[in-house]
Amino acid sequence: MRNITTLFILVFLFSFISCDTVVHYTIKVSVDKNPTLTIINQTGYQVTVTAPLSTSINHGARTQCQPREANQNMNVTYTINRIPFTEQVTWNNTDTTVTLTKRPPTLAVLNQTGYSVVVTAPVSSSIANGVSSQFLLTEAHQSINVTYRIEQIEFTEQATMNDADAAVTLTKKPPTVTVVNQTGRPVSLSSPQHSNLDIGQRTQFLSPVLTGNFNITYSSGKMRLTEQVTMNNQDVTVNLTAGAPTLTIVNNTGQGNNVNIIQFQIPGNREWIGGNATIRDNEFYLVEGTALQGVRTQLLANGESWPLWLGNLDLSGNTFNIRLQTPSDTIFQKNNVRITSDMTLTFTANDRR
Repeated sequence: MRNITTLFILVFLFSFISCDTVVHYTIKVSVDKNPTLTIINQTGYQVTVTAPLSTSINHGARTQCQPREANQNMNVTYTINRIPFTEQVTWNNTDTTVTLTKRPPTLAVLNQTGYSVVVTAPVSSSIANGVSSQFLLTEAHQSINVTYRIEQIEFTEQATMNDADAAVTLTKKPPTVTVVNQTGRPVSLSSPQHSNLDIGQRTQFLSPVLTGNFNITYSSGKMRLTEQVTMNNQDVTVNLTAGAPTLTIVNNTGQGNNVNIIQFQIPGNREWIGGNATIRDNEFYLVEGTALQGVRTQLLANGESWPLWLGNLDLSGNTFNIRLQTPSDTIFQKNNVRITSDMTLTFTANDRR
């Protein structure tokens, strides 16, 4: 009887399972977690995030974090070039994205001076002519001075910022000095720049001063000369007309006084410059020591005269002590002779020392 009962129960269960209706049961497991905050950097510069986490984010990159507290409002703080900024995030316990866009103002500086410049403020930089450079400022400004230098002269251009990006064009520059050689002989400039000029040639350079005076130093032969230039913040042309002058020396010291040595001295100096009177290539020279090979020693007899181009002497200035000497060591001397152009100087017996 028990076997029959068991068989009946099994048949009933199999009949139940074979029914067309299948019941599905789904079990949901809920795991609590903090929402994710995604921070995207669109400032154009690398940023340093200081809250709610500490990290650096390159421009265009992003980072994620899960703040411990899901507040309604949260501040994301970051710095660019040590300047702090804040972006506020609003969320409702869900994943949220914040995009960083705030940044310091930028200043675009365009160099249109015609020369390379060295910017010294608000940043330090060199900018070639025709080039624009962009600088990220460290703070907001209503206006800012851009200081720059061309050679040794400093200039300032003011840019209006109004706490926003701005641009400034550099145009100020030193005046130009054009030097033309009209001396009749080649000259060599040594200051404020070095240049060799043949007859009629010219050179150009920037003035070392905006206003006031400066000197152009040049050599005509061996003689060093100076030309003073006055500037009024305008381009100028300087014609060099004063070359080394020719001094015609006349010997009227008396019968029998034949001169073989001529010397010059700059007042205040002990050194005498010059020497033996010689003729070379049909031009009169003064040579230290004995006459060189192929150079004929010349005697300036009483009543004779010689033209001496001072460019053959290592002289400077225009005032000299001048002495003549005979083979018997008789000396005739004139002091503080001023020579600014070609001139004739006559020695007499009264000049004897």
